[in-house]
Amino acid sequence: MKRTLDETMEKRVEELEMERAVAENRMAQLTDEFNKFKNKEIAALMQLINPIISDYVEKNSINLVIDKNNILIGKKSYDITQDILELVNKKLNND
Repeated sequence: MKRTLDETMEKRVEELEMERAVAENRMAQLTDEFNKFKNKEIAALMQLINPIISDYVEKNSINLVIDKNNILIGKKSYDITQDILELVNKKLNND
């Protein structure tokens, strides 16, 4: 009887390990699909906002636009984020 119980437990452990492997594969697949979707949507957004930013930069004689995540310190008056967000929202609401 002990041998049968051990065999049953071993078999159940193998089944659970297989289920775990399937779940891990599915999670990896879903993560990959999500990342592809996210990258596609970010690219579409960038296509939309790049002309808006370019136009803003030209009209306001700005020489350089830097991602604020890469700035250690700077004057708040140089932050054009709110201006760009307003222009993007205005463009989205008009289309």
